Order: sequence, then C-alpha cells, then structure tokens
Amino acid sequence: MVKGHCPSSRRKFLINILVQNMGMPFLKKLRRGKLFILVLLCGFFLVACSRNSEKAKSLNAANTENAANTESAGATSPDKEKALPVFSTWESIKMDVPNILPCKQEDQLPEGAAPWGGTVSHHLLTGKLIDDWFIELVKRRKIDIFYILSPSHHGISLYNYALTMGSWGTNGGLVETFIPDAKALAKKLDVPFDDQVFTIEHGVFTLMPYIKKYFPNAKVVAIANLCDYINIYTVQKLADAFMPFFDVNKSTEKENKFLLVSTDFSHHHNLEKTLSNDAKSRKFLKERDPARWELVACDNRPACYILSRLFTENTRCTIQYHTNALYLEPKEVDPEDITSYFFTFFWEE
Repeated sequence: MVKGHCPSSRRKFLINILVQNMGMPFLKKLRRGKLFILVLLCGFFLVACSRNSEKAKSLNAANTENAANTESAGATSPDKEKALPVFSTWESIKMDVPNILPCKQEDQLPEGAAPWGGTVSHHLLTGKLIDDWFIELVKRRKIDIFYILSPSHHGISLYNYALTMGSWGTNGGLVETFIPDAKALAKKLDVPFDDQVFTIEHGVFTLMPYIKKYFPNAKVVAIANLCDYINIYTVQKLADAFMPFFDVNKSTEKENKFLLVSTDFSHHHNLEKTLSNDAKSRKFLKERDPARWELVACDNRPACYILSRLFTENTRCTIQYHTNALYLEPKEVDPEDITSYFFTFFWEE
C-alpha cells in the first residue's frame, strides 16, 4: 500500500502519523499493529520522500541531516565526535496548537515553593495547558538543564535506553543537548547514541518549543526509555544511572536542574475506566507512596519509579491540571479511546 504512494501522498502520510501521535484527532483509526509498521517506515520516509511545501522541506532538511549523521544504522558511539543532528519539532514544521475547551485549574503552587520536577503531557492537543505549566514554572525557577524522561513510543529504539547529543529546531533557535551529562549517562547505561529515535519521538519534540520560549538558554538531556515496567531490572538500571545526576535539594538551590517527566496517563479506555485509572494515579501523585508506582496508569512508569526514589518525607505534589482528551475536544475524540492528563509540580516543603 505504502509502496505505491507518490511523494506528496507520502508527505501527507508522514504528517498524519506525527499528528496522530501528538494526540490530535484523526478520522481513520489504525489498528496497533498496523500503526507500528507505518510509524517504523516513516523514519525512512523522512529522508526518502520529496516534499513540495515549505513545511515539509523544513522537516526533511532536519532529518536528512540527522540520517547522515547516524550512519544509516542510527547509532553512534558516545565518544565519537562528529556533526550533530538537528531534529524537527511541531513548531519548526509550522503545525498549530489545537483549540480546546477551557480547563479549570485544580490547584496552584504555594508562595515560595520551588519545584524540582513535574509531569507534563506530550500530546499537542494539550498545548495550551503545556504553555500554562511553563508559565508557572518560569515564575518559580531558574533552570539551566532539563532532564527529560520520555517513553520511546514507536518501537524503533535499538536499546532499552535512547540518548542523543543532537539539538531541536524551534522558532527561537536550537535547544541544545548538555553533552557532558548525555555522554556520562550513555556510558553508565552502556549504550551508544541512538539518534534515529528522536526524529519522530513526540515525547521529546513536543516540549522543546516551550523550553526555548520560557528558558531560552537552557539545555536538555533527553532519555527515551523502552523499558517495560514489569522488567524491574531495566527500570532499576535506568534509575541507578540517573540518580547521581539529580539531587532534589541541590537541583533547586544550587544546580538549576529540573526533572521533566514527559507522560500521558490513562490510554484507550472509556470515561468510566479512565476515571478509575486516574484515581490510582492521583493516589501515587498526592501520597507519594513509593510502593504505588506500578499502579500508575501512564505511558512512562519507569519515570514514576525514578520519582518514587527521589521523593523525601518533605516532598509535596501540586496538581495544576487534571483533564482528558474527551473533555478538551468532545466532538473529535472517540469516547472509547480516551487519554488523560495530569500536569503536576513536585517540591520540598
């Protein structure tokens, strides 16, 4: 089916895949197996397909450069220096943030609270809420390094953990990787860089324009994990590697670091099941019981495990927004296929 597409059809196909995976509504649902195959192919289309519009040319230019720098296999040694890839974002390819229904704020950070981490959606559907979350964060913190923990959504990771030394394009310029920590983490996790993952990883590229907008000089260390939360060995390895880089108190008081957990919560259920799942997630977020991390209904449980190890007796959680896709866009979202969202801040009392 894909083989016979003309270049313009391939371009539309790629953009549709990107749109779907950022949480925006779409008319024709694809079965999971079919979606996996198509998403896997779209990485190759980034280089192979000619594009006629300026939007598509921007995407192609960035990812063609990335493909050249990843030696076609997509992996390079952490110690091998070369020209670094530049990845596209929704902003650099001129996509628009959707209009959604107003969402009432649940709570706000108390006076004097300095958050060291938080959970943020990576669906562009919630773009207005992501913007609000960053507006609150920039009032409270100076941040030089964002550690972004994201799922690896599309099954193209070569290893359990993907890192890159690349940058992301935004309207305000590049968001660059903090290379010393990226190298050190890759060494601790015993993986080479896996740049190909970040060409289509919306768990990372959705957030970059907001980082550039509100923290223009900040750098990032992006980790896309392929860990299944049931495999506690791989989850613990990720946590053990990460913990030396992030101290809750030092990060806010001295080091200007922030832990950004890129995650969406309950997936693919009706409203009743979604709310039931969210009640379990809320319990973990508000009570911060380390034993409850496996009960969180989200697409990034390994990050929840890392959070559970960072929590102290003084940690508090502020839930800024809790909502779901059906509420935000009821005319477009399948009521049997809802994704839910928690926007939170973690801070020390």
